[in-house]
Amino acid sequence: MDILTEQAETYDECINKIKNKYGPNINILRHKKIRTGGFLGFFEKEGIEITFTFNQNNYRDQIRSPESYVKKPDPFDEERKRIIQKAVLSSPSLRKRFSLTLTAFRRKA
Repeated sequence: MDILTEQAETYDECINKIKNKYGPNINILRHKKIRTGGFLGFFEKEGIEITFTFNQNNYRDQIRSPESYVKKPDPFDEERKRIIQKAVLSSPSLRKRFSLTLTAFRRKA
């Protein structure tokens, strides 16, 4: 993915210029008004600058496979679960206190 900028006199002209060069697979990050040309601050023209990303594989990136929707287990949750289980086995008072947490972990698994 590349981050590029393009300048033109108007927003529409700039968008058309970008789409003609790079195609429809662009993502606009920001646009701002600029002043171009001139001599010592005189005779400047207003224009627009668009910063955008271009990815040739953008279309393929937007199509998500069904596997990407499956939530992957968080390593932090796994580690927390392991620590709580060890603590519960070593102390009966903690077993009562964390019984709801352990049942929630068992349901997730």
